[in-house]
Amino acid sequence: MITRERESRKRKNFVVFHLIGNHFEYKNRFPKEFSHFNLNNTSYFSKNKSLRVKNNTDKQVVTDYINSVYYNDYVLHSLIELFKDKDSLVIYLSDHGDDMFESSTFNTHECSNASVEIPFLIYMSDTFKQKHPQMVKSFEEALHKPFMSDDLLHTLLPLAGIITKDYEKTRDLFNENYNDKRPRKPCDSKVYPMNK
Repeated sequence: MITRERESRKRKNFVVFHLIGNHFEYKNRFPKEFSHFNLNNTSYFSKNKSLRVKNNTDKQVVTDYINSVYYNDYVLHSLIELFKDKDSLVIYLSDHGDDMFESSTFNTHECSNASVEIPFLIYMSDTFKQKHPQMVKSFEEALHKPFMSDDLLHTLLPLAGIITKDYEKTRDLFNENYNDKRPRKPCDSKVYPMNK
C-alpha cells in the first residue's frame, strides 16, 4: 500500500505515518522474529548500572523494550528506503518517552527527564541535499539547539510551504529567529531539565 500510494502521486506530498511504537506492554510491540535481545545476550544492564531494576522480571521488561526499539528502527529504516531515491525529507520523532527504571524502581510515563527526552531524526535524501543546500545548512545549525515537540507545528508547516496566522518563527527550529532560550515546560509547569 505504501508503494502504491507513493507512486500514485506525482506532485509535492506531505505524508504522515503513525507507527505502533514502543508503548507498554513492550512484548506486544514487535514480532517474535525480532526477539533479538534476551536476558542472556544483552550487555545493556552492565553498561547501565544506574537502572533501578529489582529482579529478572524488571530486566525482562527492559529487554522487551529494547526489542521493540530494534523493531521500530527496522520499520523506520524501511520507510527511509521507500523515499531515498526521491527529493525527500523524512522526519521522525516519538510522542513521548518512557522512564525505564531510570528515576525510580518502576518503568513509567511520568514527568521525568527520561520520559520527555525523545528521539528526533531528520533524514535527507542525496537529491534533497543537492536541491536544497540552504535547508541542509539550517538543519545543521539547529542540530544542538534545545527543542520541544510542542513546537513541531511551527517547524513542520514552513517545511511543507504552509504559513498560517498562528505560526511563530521564534518556535520554528530552523528559523534564524528561533528562541533557544525559551524555558521548556513539558509537564506540571516544571522547567526542563527537571531536578530529581
